[in-house]
Amino acid sequence: MASAGLLPGIITCALSGGVAAFGLYLLSLCAAKTKYRHSSFHAVSQLTFPKAAVFFDAAIAIKCFGVSIR
Repeated sequence: MASAGLLPGIITCALSGGVAAFGLYLLSLCAAKTKYRHSSFHAVSQLTFPKAAVFFDAAIAIKCFGVSIR
């Protein structure tokens, strides 16, 4: 916001919030399709890409680790 200005900063925050809300909406639709209401990233990735589910879990773990360091 400091370099771009107030109005572009507000627009960027609103756009980012909208995209995040849409992502959570899509995740909730995917979670509704999992068996026995076991909704997790691993369960959803097992349904979509069964052989690559480990890579999705690794990517989430790396992201969480990176966020915790910062």
